[in-house]
Amino acid sequence: MVAGLLWGQAALAQQIEQNCLPTCDANDGRFLTIAGAGLETLTAQDLVLEVIVPGDLTEFELGIFDGDSGKTSIDPNVDPLVFPDPIGHWDLNETTITYTLSADPAATGAGDGGVVFEACCADLTDNAWFDVTIPTSEDARGTSGDFYYVLKVSISDENEFAVSNFKLRLRPPGGVFVLEEPFSFEAALRGAGNACAIYPGGFDFCTNTPADAGLDCPGGPGLDCTTYNGDFFFYARPLEAPNSFTLWDGDLDHGSSDCIPLVNCDTDDPNTPDTETDVTPKPLVGGGFGPAWSVPDTVKESAQGVGSPADDTTIPFFVRAPSVIYHIHVRDANGTQVAEFDNVNPSGNREWERYRLSTNATDPEADAIAAVLPNGVYEIHLEGMDMNNLNAWRVEQLVCVDEQGQNC
Repeated sequence: MVAGLLWGQAALAQQIEQNCLPTCDANDGRFLTIAGAGLETLTAQDLVLEVIVPGDLTEFELGIFDGDSGKTSIDPNVDPLVFPDPIGHWDLNETTITYTLSADPAATGAGDGGVVFEACCADLTDNAWFDVTIPTSEDARGTSGDFYYVLKVSISDENEFAVSNFKLRLRPPGGVFVLEEPFSFEAALRGAGNACAIYPGGFDFCTNTPADAGLDCPGGPGLDCTTYNGDFFFYARPLEAPNSFTLWDGDLDHGSSDCIPLVNCDTDDPNTPDTETDVTPKPLVGGGFGPAWSVPDTVKESAQGVGSPADDTTIPFFVRAPSVIYHIHVRDANGTQVAEFDNVNPSGNREWERYRLSTNATDPEADAIAAVLPNGVYEIHLEGMDMNNLNAWRVEQLVCVDEQGQNC
């Protein structure tokens, strides 16, 4: 799965306090997501990550933020028309999510070295970090000398109409997370329980202030004073360097409700394959298109027009300008940026779009030609992602971030 491709990641992890996915901040609304098929998500109902721990450690700490995936109390002071899901923290409806860590000495993703930790439900915490110390084991030691594990996050009923949002961390000195399969993420504002985290002091029922969240807001609390500005940062290693780099973005819902064709509506991406796959479409939903690893909800890549939900939604609490776009910052092994590429028309509703960089000027599948694509860690900067919108990525090899938001 990842053996031999880490360029010293585990050793570097000892220099920092903690590594996280997607961020370490408990109040910024940025989450990895597991959603039931009832939400028409473009990823599977489980997530498998590799965990690499330096070989000289005798233990490490695994952290899970908001792993309970349940609901808490109802606030009687909240208008349900303003917050249609006014209960709990970060999640939508109640479901059962299980976190299973297994030894994976061959780094294949099979986790055949045995289960070393498993937790779900009441074992985990609501809106807080749950940390467990894991002794390292020779059952997990790989040929490189480091320890390899697989962390699987799974939902009990894949057809549930439910969303579980969570963060992961390793500390100290930790190790690293690596992800090579499609995954879902969102900026969550799923209830009044989180409104004050995203908009400190912004509502009558909030007891915190912008200063409590480390914000300096000259205009005081309000919709312009927020811990989530619409940006996500992901970091990936180019496994096909120095020839190409491929990123798949899914269901980004590009296309505003008032979009103008050829300006800010979703359009057809001519170099993304749109053939049918062998997946069985869901009844009444359609789908069955896209790359071979697609799920049944995937529709044929085409000009989708307006997103669903529409980009730059009319709900002021959720909207983040501009219309969703992303930038790829190509960096060499020293972290120096050598090029930037922009995708201003990413995927529309329920479709996957491929964005490919190539050093071959005659590559018919390339979206852009790069003079060089060095080994390094590339930054993917997503802008304008509205809140409460499920999205998906598939990159060649995603890596975690440290507490400063820099790649592991």
